[in-house]
Amino acid sequence: MISSVKNYFRKVNIYDSDSNLTPEQRDHENRSNIIATRIFLIVLIITLIIFILAFQLSFQTTIVTVPNPTKEQFQNLPFTTYCPCSRISISYDQFTSINVRFHQVCSSDFISDRWIQSIFTGSNTTFFYLSDFRTYGSAAFQALASFCRLSKTNALQSITLFNQMSFISPETLTQSVFQSQINASIEQFQLTTPNEFKTQLNLVQSMTTHSKLQSGVQTNFRLDYFLINNQQFGLMRASFGYKSSNNNSCYCTVDFNCQASSVIYNIYGEATQFTVNSNSKNLMRINGFKLSCLPVDAILVSTLECFYNQTCLNQLISFFPTNQKFLAMNFSEQSRFAINSTVQMIVDELMIEEWITNISYDKYFQQCAPNLCTYTKNEKYSFTFILRKIISLLGGFTLILGFFIQLIVKFIRRLPRTEPITCK
Repeated sequence: MISSVKNYFRKVNIYDSDSNLTPEQRDHENRSNIIATRIFLIVLIITLIIFILAFQLSFQTTIVTVPNPTKEQFQNLPFTTYCPCSRISISYDQFTSINVRFHQVCSSDFISDRWIQSIFTGSNTTFFYLSDFRTYGSAAFQALASFCRLSKTNALQSITLFNQMSFISPETLTQSVFQSQINASIEQFQLTTPNEFKTQLNLVQSMTTHSKLQSGVQTNFRLDYFLINNQQFGLMRASFGYKSSNNNSCYCTVDFNCQASSVIYNIYGEATQFTVNSNSKNLMRINGFKLSCLPVDAILVSTLECFYNQTCLNQLISFFPTNQKFLAMNFSEQSRFAINSTVQMIVDELMIEEWITNISYDKYFQQCAPNLCTYTKNEKYSFTFILRKIISLLGGFTLILGFFIQLIVKFIRRLPRTEPITCK
């Protein structure tokens, strides 16, 4: 059996011989055809192997389309998937909400009318010494209440404007990319909003101080009346000077940040505001609270340390003719502000203790609403595809290959030309 198969392959021939040849030529051509057949089969097998390996090692790229994908489908698609949004421009309020929690002083007793009225001394204001808290305390806390109102109004207006802004999204973003982009936008908003308020406040303060407006409680300038020619009164305005805790003197005409410690004195009288007499006594130094050229400046350079302490607060309110009870604030270690932070530091942050943001990727995806998603997929060729390709290639290839191999072999093994011998 084996020998018969071996003999078959030794004599296999796919080419036809010319019947008009002599036996010697026919035998030579038959031998050439067998050689050509062997070469043909070897080349064909090598070529088939190369084709199969080439198809096996290469990949075919196909475009996959997913119509109206759900969020779950989109999240399972490859990273390179392109999903255009049906709505390119989406307002931020469609998928985000921003709220703020203000510093607790803005919800405390100390900005209420009840507190402001309780520490208001009315027409007796100018009968206390200038650095006495009772001279300007009510005006300072009115300014604090105004800062709270302005901060809330500004913050809410800024949030409204932010919500109306458009988020441009030509294609559907993955949750991680979407989250990072929105977080960056919100962080930028949270940074610029207090800065804009701070710039506006500094401008108003600068205009007020440089205009040298007269304080209603005369904390920056005093008005002196004098008689001229025993017939009419003249008016003269003189600047006040203060001594800080390190005994350095400053004057409101040249130093707009002039400040001194706020105290409670035991004196009261017509000349008390400008001069402390020999009977004066410091009854209380209000921890952290300052006096400045204007009440609004005084509250900004002050801290609220005393108003976190119920004992300090009770002692302070005891110097006012009121039966009202007030609760000190509770300091939390989780607060972004220290207990000795000045009101200026708090106002510079728009008096915001915490930004509360909520970002919904589900709502964004609903607004984006991609109609279809497309992506390319690289995969190996299937066996049937390879088989079809090889069959389609072999038809013309084998015909050409067989022709040229036979031609080359015949050319190499061509018989030498013989010339006839003639007798003379």
